Amino acid sequence: MKFRMLILVGLLALSCQDIEKVERPENLIPESKMVEVLTDLSLMISARNFNLANAGRNRF
Repeated sequence: MKFRMLILVGLLALSCQDIEKVERPENLIPESKMVEVLTDLSLMISARNFNLANAGRNRF
């Protein structure tokens, strides 16, 4: 039990290091464009997972 506590304290101490903040890249796309991309991606994934064989049974 003490060994596990020592490992936990050691891991917590190592995780509290000074982390530098990453700068924004110059070619970052705007948030509105990213929303459009994620919306299209979600629609494509939904369309791919849609099963037409089960659509008739569920009355879609």
